Amino acid sequence: MGNSNKKVKVPKQVAENFLSQTNFNGVENDILAGAFKTVATDGKLTKNQFNHALKELHSAGLTNLIDSPFTGRLFESLDTNNDGILDLKEFLGGFSLLSKGTPEQKIALSFQLYDLNNDKFVCCTEFHTMIKMAYLGALKTIINSNSELNLSFINAEEQANEFAEELTRQAFDLFDKNFDQLLSFDEFKQFAKSQPQVFAALNDIRTQVEVIF
Repeated sequence: MGNSNKKVKVPKQVAENFLSQTNFNGVENDILAGAFKTVATDGKLTKNQFNHALKELHSAGLTNLIDSPFTGRLFESLDTNNDGILDLKEFLGGFSLLSKGTPEQKIALSFQLYDLNNDKFVCCTEFHTMIKMAYLGALKTIINSNSELNLSFINAEEQANEFAEELTRQAFDLFDKNFDQLLSFDEFKQFAKSQPQVFAALNDIRTQVEVIF
């Protein structure tokens, strides 16, 4: 994949436009662009290359998304023109939001990730799917970092499914104000602002489940 410390300059016009719209400094901008150009083909990132770019950014200390279960959905959300690839502008803009965005902007991104069919609502099934994915990711992190644990994948699936069912029930009971089994953005925002602190645990080892960016 190349040298992750390689410095790649962003084209001047792109850099000026980008820096005027974000809180990134020039060094951070170069690191982001360097991660992009190290793995991109002809100035474009595929979903697989995006995962490699996340590793480059992790090595540079700018993000810790390499173990996130949401990377696939994140790629789709950053792909603003829906062409199946990310250009430099989409990549830089997305990470400016993730790293420097306001809480409101990050909630909006999280809502996009949960809204799997892009209908501007999050239904129970979508919510359950994303929470289960997040919980499974947390369990796998625990298992991968503790070789003595031997929880089977089937048991992990069962545990994640039970957790997702319970959190989905609680969230919709509390925040689905009109009882239509859908969370609007405003209702989802209330869920996010409740600062849900949830954890996965195995053999007294706990890790936080990241359900909101």
